[in-house]
Amino acid sequence: MTKTQTAVMFLFGVIFWLVAALTWQWGGAVMAEQGALLYAGTLGLGVATIVLVERGLGIARKDILDASAIATAPAAMLDGVALRWFTGLYGDKPLEGAAWILWGAGVILALAALRQRREA
Repeated sequence: MTKTQTAVMFLFGVIFWLVAALTWQWGGAVMAEQGALLYAGTLGLGVATIVLVERGLGIARKDILDASAIATAPAAMLDGVALRWFTGLYGDKPLEGAAWILWGAGVILALAALRQRREA
C-alpha cells in the first residue's frame, strides 16, 4: 500500500464511524428494533465496502486486510471515546449503537481476512 492509500484508509475509517454514529443517533430506536436483521444487514454493507475499497482505491487483494485494519482502528477508537465521553451522540440507546459499530468493525476485518485468504 502507498502512503496515500494508507492515509485515505485512515480517513475512511473516521468518516465511516461518523456516518454510522450519526445514522444511529437519528435512527437508533428504529434500528434497535430490527435486532438480528440489523446485524445481518451489516454483513452486506461490509461486503460492499470491501469491494469498494479494492476497486475505488486500487487496493490489491493481498493488502485488503492491512487496509481494513488501518480503517477499523480509528473507527473502533472513536467508538470507545464516544461511548465514554460523548454518550449522547448515540441517542437514547448508546450501548446498542456502540455495539453495532463495533460489530461492523469486526465484520469488516473478518471479511477482509477471508477475501485476502482467497488470494493466497
